[in-house]
Amino acid sequence: MTRRITAAFDVDGTLIDENDEPRQDIISVLRALMPYCDIVVWSGSGISYAKMQGRRIFLPRGIIYWDKAGHADISFDDQDITLGTVNINVTRREDDD
Repeated sequence: MTRRITAAFDVDGTLIDENDEPRQDIISVLRALMPYCDIVVWSGSGISYAKMQGRRIFLPRGIIYWDKAGHADISFDDQDITLGTVNINVTRREDDD
């Protein structure tokens, strides 16, 4: 059996913007990857916070929740981090509004 790729998404600044609104562009990427990857949502504020925000922005079932200590194949974050083998910075530019 082939191991599934793990894709991890940070909460604050990545799935939720600075105005506490869902970032639909990033949530669309998460949803598109779900059939092909194990999806992890994590937060430096802890698993309970990540789960609460996941419910609030109506993330689909089947998501795994971590604190920041895990390792993923691909990570999506608004900060420069090395959580994944491949790390994708999703910082929003000021002219994106």
